[in-house]
Amino acid sequence: MSSLTTRPSSQLSIGRYQTLIATGIMMAIAMATGILTARMLGPAGRGELAAAIAWVSVTAAVAILGLDQAIAFHLTNSPERSRFLAAGLFAAAALGTLALIVLDTAVSVSSQRLSPLVSTYAMALPGLTLLMAVSSASFGLGDYRLANVFRVTGGLPLPIAVATSVYLGHAAAATVLTTAAALINVAACFCTAAVIHRHGPVRMPTLPQFAQLFGYGWRAHVGSISWAFTSKMDQLCLSLLTGPSTLGVYAVALSYSSPVLAVATSLAPMVLRDTASRGIHADRRTPMVFCAAGGVLAAIAAPFVIPVAFGSAFRTSGPVAIILCLANAVLGLGVIYVHTVRGSGRPLLASLADVSGLICGAAFIPVLILSNGINGAAVGALLSYTCVAVVAATLRKGLLKERRLTCLPA
Repeated sequence: MSSLTTRPSSQLSIGRYQTLIATGIMMAIAMATGILTARMLGPAGRGELAAAIAWVSVTAAVAILGLDQAIAFHLTNSPERSRFLAAGLFAAAALGTLALIVLDTAVSVSSQRLSPLVSTYAMALPGLTLLMAVSSASFGLGDYRLANVFRVTGGLPLPIAVATSVYLGHAAAATVLTTAAALINVAACFCTAAVIHRHGPVRMPTLPQFAQLFGYGWRAHVGSISWAFTSKMDQLCLSLLTGPSTLGVYAVALSYSSPVLAVATSLAPMVLRDTASRGIHADRRTPMVFCAAGGVLAAIAAPFVIPVAFGSAFRTSGPVAIILCLANAVLGLGVIYVHTVRGSGRPLLASLADVSGLICGAAFIPVLILSNGINGAAVGALLSYTCVAVVAATLRKGLLKERRLTCLPA
C-alpha cells in the first residue's frame, strides 16, 4: 500500500502545523483584544459590542449559502479551478451586499429590540463573506500558507479598531465597530487580489460553475445555518433576554474559551480536503487531540486567569468560562467529525448533526437563561454542543459501514 494511503502527505503535515501557528497568532491577538475591550468598555459596553458582532456573524454565515465549503470541495477535485474560483468570489461578494441590505432593514423595523450598533457593524458583511470565500478557496487549492495569511489578516481589523479607539480617546463600542467594518472590507479586497494574483488568472465563469457551487453549497448550507445559530444561540438569547452588562460578563467567558474551538475550526477545512482526496485514511485524530487537550487546560486555568487579565469586574466570568471551555472542546470534536462526513461528499447528511444541535440549543438555552442566567446559558451550550458531537460521530460510523469513504476516489 502506498504511503499516500497510510499517512498524510508531507504537504498536509506542513500545512497543518502552519495552520496551528496561524491559529496561535490569532488566539493571541483575540485574547489581547478581548482583554483590552473588556477593560476599556466595561461590562455594558462589552455586551453591546458582543451583541453586534454576534448578529452580524450569524447573518454572514447565513448569507454565504454554503459557498465557502463548496469552493473548497470543487477546487480540490475539479479541473475548472479558474472558473470555480471566479464564480465563488463573485457570488460571495454579491451575497454579502444583499445581506447588508436585509440586516439593515431588519434593524430599522425591530422597534429597538436590535441595537443600532448591529446596523453599524453590518457594513462589514460584504467583506466578511468575501474573506470566508478566499480563505476556503486557498485551502481547496492546497495553498495552506496563503490561507493562513488570510485568516490572520481577517482577524486584524477588530484589534486595530480597538487600538485606534484607545489611541484617539474615543473608547466607545460605536467607534470600534465603525472602524472595524471599514477595515474588514479593505482586508477582503486585499485578500481577493492576492489569491487571484497567486492562482490566477481567473476565467469567466459559466452557469454550470454557479450551478455546481450552489448544488453542493445548499446541502452544506443546511448545516452551516444550523452551525451559525448553534454556536451563537447563547449570545443571541442573552442579547434578547438580558441586559448588556450580563451579556458583557458572558462575552468575556466566551472570549477566554473561544481559542479552544478555534483550533478545530482552523483545521476543519484541511480535514475536509484530506477526506475528499484520501478517504478513510484522512487524519482526524491530530486535530481532535489538540482540541481536547486545549479545552481541559483552559478550563483548569480559567478561575485564576480571568480576574487578573480582564479585571475584577469580570470575576463572575470564571465559573462560566470553565463550562464553556469544556463545551467548546466537545464542539470542536463535533466539527472535525462533521467535516469528515462533508469531505466524503455527503454535506446534507453532515447537516443532521448541526440541526440536532440547533434544536437542542433552542429548546434548552432560553429556559436555562431564564432560570439560571449566564450559568444556564453555558450549560445549555454544553448540551447543544454535545448533541452535535454525538450525532456527527454516529454519522461517520454509519458512513464507514456503508463504505462511503474510499481510499482514493476516482
